[in-house]
Amino acid sequence: MADWIELLHQNIKIECGRGWLVTPQGRKTKVWRRLAKGLGANNPRSCCNLDIPFKQENAPLIRDTVKRLNDLTRNADNPLSLKEAQAKIETKSPVQAGVVNWETLKDEYLATRKAKGIRATTDYDTSRRLNNLLRTLSGKPTPRSGREAMIQYSKQHWAKARIGGTERKKSLQNVAAFFTYWIDQHVLDNDWKPLTPEQREDLIGVEEVTLDEKLTPAVYPKDLANLLDKMKEDGRGDLYLATALIGLYGLRLSELAAIIFEDDRPKVIDIKRSKKGTKKKPRDISPLDIHGREGEGARVMHMYKTGLEKLPYAVRTQIDRVEEKGFYKNVGDAYSGILERYKPWNELVAANKSITPYSLRHSFAYRAHHGAERTITRETAAKLMGHSVSVHSNIYSAWLDSETMDAEVKRFNASLIER
Repeated sequence: MADWIELLHQNIKIECGRGWLVTPQGRKTKVWRRLAKGLGANNPRSCCNLDIPFKQENAPLIRDTVKRLNDLTRNADNPLSLKEAQAKIETKSPVQAGVVNWETLKDEYLATRKAKGIRATTDYDTSRRLNNLLRTLSGKPTPRSGREAMIQYSKQHWAKARIGGTERKKSLQNVAAFFTYWIDQHVLDNDWKPLTPEQREDLIGVEEVTLDEKLTPAVYPKDLANLLDKMKEDGRGDLYLATALIGLYGLRLSELAAIIFEDDRPKVIDIKRSKKGTKKKPRDISPLDIHGREGEGARVMHMYKTGLEKLPYAVRTQIDRVEEKGFYKNVGDAYSGILERYKPWNELVAANKSITPYSLRHSFAYRAHHGAERTITRETAAKLMGHSVSVHSNIYSAWLDSETMDAEVKRFNASLIER
C-alpha cells in the first residue's frame, strides 16, 4: 500500500473513528462503512462511490468528504444511510460527475470576499472579470486547466485592454486568485493551478508609453474658462454646474455625489473606503478661481446648494442609486458620458489629445501651483484634493512642461530683485 493511502486511512480513523475505509474504484473513490453490531466479520456494511479521483493530491478532499458522510450518518436527531448522506452531499457539491458548476463557485467566492469587507467598486470589477472567465470556461474550445483558461481569457476579453495596462494585470490576478482559492478548498484539483506571476507577464506585455505619456494632463485655465463660457452660451447650465464644481474645486468625478454642508461650509464625504471598512472625516473643499473670474467658485457652489441649477439628469439618477449599489463609480461614468458627447469638449480634446474628463480635476492642481503669482503649498493643495502630499507630488510634478518650469524660475528670480 502506498504511503499516502496508509496516511489517509490513519487520518480518516482519527477524524471519524473505526469503521471507515476508502479504496480505488477504477479512477474514482469507493467509500466503505462497517457498522459496529458486535458481529465481528459479519457486521453489516455499505458502500458508495465518490466522484473524486483516487490520487494523492485529492487525499484532503477524500478525507473531508468521508468526515461529512460520517457526520450525516451518525447525526443523533436524523441519522442518514450512507446512500442518503452521499446524495445530500452531491446535491450541494459544485463538482458533480466531473463537471464543475462554475456559476456556483463564482457566487460563493464573491460571497466570501464580501464577508471580508471588500470595497464595493473592487467587488464590482472582480465580478465583471469573473463573468468574463465563465464565458471563457463555457466556450469552445473548452479550457481543461488553469493555464488554458488564462490564455483563452486573454484572447477573448482584451480587445480594448492596453498592452501592459492595469486591466490586463488585474484581470489575471482575479482569475488566479479564484482558481487558487478553490484549489486550497480542495474543490478543484491541481490541473487548475493558475499561471505564475512570471508566466503572466508574457500575456500582459510591456507598455510602449512612458510614465509622462501615461499621466493625464491638466485642462489649462484659459481652456477651462472657454469651456465653461461655451456651456453657458449653449444653455447647458446643468453641465456647466458639474464641470465648474469639478474644475474649480478639484473634485473627483464621482464626488459630485458626495458634497455636503457643515455650518454652511462645503465638504466632501469620503467615497474611498479603507481596507478595514472605516471612513475618513469629510474633507474641506475650497475653490481656486481662474484669473479674471474671481468669485466664480463661490457662485457655483451657491447655485448647487440652493438648487438654482441642478446637475445633469443622468448624474442625478446615478447619485440616487449610490446607496443601493454601494459604490460611486457610476456617477463619474455618467458625467464622463455626457461630457464626451459635448461638441466643444471634443474640440478641446482634438487640440489636446491626451486630456480626459479627469483632466478637469488636474486643472485645480495646476492652478494651485502655477495659476497665479502667489501659489498655495503642496500640503494645502493635497488636503483640499483628498490625498497625501507624496501622492500629490508624484502625480503633479510629472507633467510639468519646460515652459512652466522656466516661468517659475523667472518669477522666483524676479522676486529677489524686487526685494
